[in-house]
Amino acid sequence: MPLDFQPMRWQLAIHLIDSVFYAETHTVSVGFQESARALQILERLRAAIEAGYSQRSLLSKPHLVLLNPTFYHQRMKLVFIFEPN
Repeated sequence: MPLDFQPMRWQLAIHLIDSVFYAETHTVSVGFQESARALQILERLRAAIEAGYSQRSLLSKPHLVLLNPTFYHQRMKLVFIFEPN
């Protein structure tokens, strides 16, 4: 279904970017307090990003930089794959 330039078109991209920023800020721009599942996913991504820093697969300064694409495919991307409850 084409979304043209409707605001809903950008919601997915904003949520994905927001989840990456969560690793640094521990906050999101939308409220997930009522969603334990969303908070669990955010924490899994935060842990993957922290592991990436430790393994030198990610760089944190001046901003998040992917240094190792394999790390992304093996650790970070898996967080975004839907897992039914």
